Amino acid sequence: MNSIFSIQFDSNSWIIQSIDKDYLTLVSKDIAYDTVSFHFKPKKIGKTSIEFYDLYKKGSIIYNINISENVQINPSFTFSFAENTNISNTSNTTSYFDIAFFLFSNGMYQDAINYFIKGKENEPLNFQKIGASKIAYYLGVCYFNLKQYNVASSYFAQAKNSSIFDIQVYSYYYMAKTQIMLKNYDLALDNLFFLIYKLNPDNSLYDNSYFLISSIYYEKKDYEHIILLIYPKIDILDRSVFKDYFNYYLAISYYDGRKDFLTAYSFLKKISNSSFEYYDKVQEMIKNIEANFIDFH
Repeated sequence: MNSIFSIQFDSNSWIIQSIDKDYLTLVSKDIAYDTVSFHFKPKKIGKTSIEFYDLYKKGSIIYNINISENVQINPSFTFSFAENTNISNTSNTTSYFDIAFFLFSNGMYQDAINYFIKGKENEPLNFQKIGASKIAYYLGVCYFNLKQYNVASSYFAQAKNSSIFDIQVYSYYYMAKTQIMLKNYDLALDNLFFLIYKLNPDNSLYDNSYFLISSIYYEKKDYEHIILLIYPKIDILDRSVFKDYFNYYLAISYYDGRKDFLTAYSFLKKISNSSFEYYDKVQEMIKNIEANFIDFH
């Protein structure tokens, strides 16, 4: 079935709430200043529906669609509105950025990107008010979640220059995560070390940064750097949600790196959570040390 049909709204605040992908494919969406058009391609004959939601008016509307076809004519489409539509009447308009932030908060990252870009192009005053670095940060997170890491990296590079503290430090953090996904570990470490020197220990990114740095060293089997990184801070890091990882990384560094089995044992014994990723290996190492290196008599 080759025909494409379109549905257009007189406000750009409409999004697709639900669609049966067995019957229809969204081919594209055109966003203008005061309209939005959705273009669909049918996949098979039958009856289906599409529910749209207006982000500004906070109401929904349902299109019932009958897709039919015969051998001699092109596919035809019959539309009807559901009787239980729910939409309030108002003449107010909403900003592209309002829609973009709503879409972002609901995990609809590709749609959010479209509205952020439309906002940059069509709403210079709102763009200036929100700030280029903040928009760059949110675009970076969108692309990161879509696994488009090179594009995400370019936006985080812009957002790192923000004068807003939270935007700046989270941009460094996401830049590090992006570089890890791209296997640029040295660049990831540069961003993470900036954070641990910049942040107070009570900031959640402090623990997260230590965790990512130690994870990189663990993957590289760089045991001496793990010890130098974590051991001086273990009293603080023992209060972290990653405490089992920190103790495990130290234990493995002393066990495999320095062959200091008694010190390794002291860190292994601090790990008691049976759901911990490496718990079975921890128990195996404890048994080995107790059998071969500790005299209990």
